[in-house]
Amino acid sequence: MEKMIRRPTINPLIIIGVVLVSCYSAEEDLDDHSALGAKIPDSVLERIRKLDENNVLVAARNYHDNEIVMQITDVVSPEITMSMSYRCLHYNYLAFEDNTLVVGYIKNYFKPYDLSEHLNFHESLVIKVTSASVTLPVGTKFKVVFRGMFPKSTYGFLLIDNITITDGICEKCGPNEFKCSNISDECIPFDKVCDLEPDCIGGEDEKRCNWSVIKSSCMKNESSMFPNETLPLLENGLQRKDKDSWRQFIPLLNQCEREDQCLSNSSDTCFLYCPSDCTCNDLSVNCSSDNVPSYATSITWHGLVQENLEISKERLPNVMALNILNCTFRSLKIGKYLNIESISIKYSKIDYLSMSYFSTDMLQYVHIFESSFQRLTFHRTKGYDIDEWYVYKSSLVDKNTNLEGLYGINFRLSESESFYGFVQELRYLVANFSFCNLTELQPSSVYDAITLDLSYNFLMTWKLISYTQMLHLQHNLITSLNYTLDKTQSEARLQYLDLSYNKIFSINNEDLEELPNLLYLILHENRLTHIQEKAFDKLTKLIHLDLSNNNLRNLNRGHFLYLSRLQYLNIQNNDVKVIEGMFDSLMNILYLQVDSYTLCCAQPKAVSKIQCLAPVNEISSCYNLIDLHILRIIIWYIALLALFGNMSGIFYRLYHVKKKSVTTFDIYSLNLGLADFFMGVYLYIIAGANIAFSGRYGFEDFSWRHSPYCIFAGVLATLSSEASALFVLLITIDRILVVRFPFSMLKKRVWISKLNSSLVWTFALFLSIIPLSGSEYFDDYYSSSGVCIYLPLSVLRKPGWEYSMIIFVGANFVIFIAILFGQFVIFTDVVRMGKKTALHSCSQQRRREIGLAKTLITVAITDMFCWIPIGSIGLLTFMGIDVTVQVYAWIIVAVLPINSALNPLIYTFSAIMRHGSHRPSLTDEEDLSIPSAETGSQENKEQIKPSVNTISNGQL
Repeated sequence: MEKMIRRPTINPLIIIGVVLVSCYSAEEDLDDHSALGAKIPDSVLERIRKLDENNVLVAARNYHDNEIVMQITDVVSPEITMSMSYRCLHYNYLAFEDNTLVVGYIKNYFKPYDLSEHLNFHESLVIKVTSASVTLPVGTKFKVVFRGMFPKSTYGFLLIDNITITDGICEKCGPNEFKCSNISDECIPFDKVCDLEPDCIGGEDEKRCNWSVIKSSCMKNESSMFPNETLPLLENGLQRKDKDSWRQFIPLLNQCEREDQCLSNSSDTCFLYCPSDCTCNDLSVNCSSDNVPSYATSITWHGLVQENLEISKERLPNVMALNILNCTFRSLKIGKYLNIESISIKYSKIDYLSMSYFSTDMLQYVHIFESSFQRLTFHRTKGYDIDEWYVYKSSLVDKNTNLEGLYGINFRLSESESFYGFVQELRYLVANFSFCNLTELQPSSVYDAITLDLSYNFLMTWKLISYTQMLHLQHNLITSLNYTLDKTQSEARLQYLDLSYNKIFSINNEDLEELPNLLYLILHENRLTHIQEKAFDKLTKLIHLDLSNNNLRNLNRGHFLYLSRLQYLNIQNNDVKVIEGMFDSLMNILYLQVDSYTLCCAQPKAVSKIQCLAPVNEISSCYNLIDLHILRIIIWYIALLALFGNMSGIFYRLYHVKKKSVTTFDIYSLNLGLADFFMGVYLYIIAGANIAFSGRYGFEDFSWRHSPYCIFAGVLATLSSEASALFVLLITIDRILVVRFPFSMLKKRVWISKLNSSLVWTFALFLSIIPLSGSEYFDDYYSSSGVCIYLPLSVLRKPGWEYSMIIFVGANFVIFIAILFGQFVIFTDVVRMGKKTALHSCSQQRRREIGLAKTLITVAITDMFCWIPIGSIGLLTFMGIDVTVQVYAWIIVAVLPINSALNPLIYTFSAIMRHGSHRPSLTDEEDLSIPSAETGSQENKEQIKPSVNTISNGQL
């Protein structure tokens, strides 16, 4: 039985520390007086004592396997969530005595844990904390298990500490580093190898060195006290035995042929020889000639041009890193049995490259960068185990190599299409052939990779190996899901398929039948117009589906009927119509990305927590066309005021005109009332639609927005808005003319006013019906919103937004400035004329001026209420600054029609009140038969006095 001494709190990503103890020592204290503690170094004991309460001390349990009797201890992490991206598990460990640590993962959480899926294992080497890492599996959720295995008769323990998970494949060592062990992350620079100072925990950096070369590379200094050739022992040196004489010696570094060449690299006993055309840093050399010291472990040739270069075990026995930089060779031969771990060739031209056997498969990195080759020859035809093979912008003329296979972790060809197919078989964790200009796949080649990247090519068909789990085919020329499947297993293991940025038009029912394990399907940015209803029926494990940026119009419940595990669905940038219940079968959906909030209305009712991502609608919701309750009330009052107020004004003007001759003011006022009346009709249409679709507006949104009623309402609102603004401007201009020229060209002005009114209606109607021209630019212009009018008050750029910005923001703002300026001119003219007359007292004149100022301020304020908010917000959104949904809703419903509701009060009802009190008004100007104010005579000046009075009390 497992005995939990402290219960751990283990984060899936970070585990602070775990101590696994065998049963013989579980009851003991880990101190200096215990049998176990006496064998542990003080530094390790100190580290164990510092572990906090988040750590766990676990006793072992018995394990019997035939004749094997062991104690095992399991520490299990919480569940690690599934991911289709590689992740790396990092941890520190210490194994004391004859114990083993096995790291694995389980997908079945029932005890006893089946650890057949192991990732790494560690045995006791030295008592020192070591770091290690291992790449975690993709496409599944699991728990990590650390299993300690203790022989029955042994004291000991295992320490696990600093456990973290990071993104990406584990990187063991860099190209310029020596990897100490395949089961740890211990790395050292190449110039620290073979220097007789063990830097790796197990001393691996000194185990593969040629000691005869090192011995011959050292000689005594001329000032040495030792007469023979045996070097003295140094107190701080590492003692090694000479394999020939069995005498102990400490070789330093290479000898000096000429003392002045290596003074900078010397010691009291020996000098390091560095050729004049090389630069040396300990055991790393950088040379521009073939004269390379034999002691070198890391060699860089730069700018070397010669016929042949041969690297052999006899000449350079300890070389482990080889760098060819900007060199030209007719032939480069890398000989047998070398301990080379890294080969880098950059900016070089090599006609013939020959690679022979390497000692114990030490080669880990091959990097070829912007280089060219005529031919490659490999003397080990069965293949090489090379962790990382990377070719970038390089070329190979003759691809008929004799190499059968390459095996490792990461294989990548980038912009090096001529290298494609130079090896018959690839078995890598990740194989990347992106940007290789591939038009077809080699039928004779086998690419067994968990992740296969064929993106950014010109493929029209593709081949699937059943071993592959992740396949990237984005940015190709694929037009259909027409692929060939190599069934080396019972079924394809493919879990991730990215076909984005291709030219696929349709998906048929049988296209995905052979991919039952698929978890991620990405079809973003294709040309999909049709998906058959049963196309996804076999994808019962699918959790991520991306159909965004296509031309889909019809999706229904049948398409998603068997996708009960789906968690993420993206159908944005299509033209999918909402159908009630279309997503009801998505019982595990978490994220839904759609084009319109109306599709969010169809989310499954049985699923409570769904994040539906859609463009925010400014006014409407799933239940109401106008979502805010207060606005649903206000719209009726504004509609009532605009409709019946302007209707009353029209009747009043018609009745008043019959009693006297028609003036320009009467003509403009009648037309203004008619324009504002249309706004009231528009508001009643919107308010009525809100009632008609109450409770289920989301499902009726599309049909309403594309109905003739909505389009008619949008035309009516645009016509009313523009005509109203222009008629207020004409009234302002007319009042200026009355003030300055009250009696000149009176009848001609009436005729001009009728012509101006006709032009205004024609122009406003033209602006209103342009979006109905059928141009693609105005696609769904009036149907873009449930209120059937498109105001540019959002950062979302819909079709025709520039036109709307020019009309509703630019033109109307200019008209508002002109009206404001005109009212100021009228006020200053009236004040100036009032000062020239003596008909009234100063107090009466002051009252007239105050009354006039109030009228003008009222006109200016109502204009500001309407156009300043619209213009200001329009400019903000033009600069990319968005406004809140509530602000937009208030502007549409309450601010835009404010002029239409208040104009009857300003221009009609005020006149009714004045006429009721028998005050003369500006509309009586035709009854004043006095000469022009411009004659300058005293008689004319006296006749001007009544007109000033009428102006101050008239309609402005």
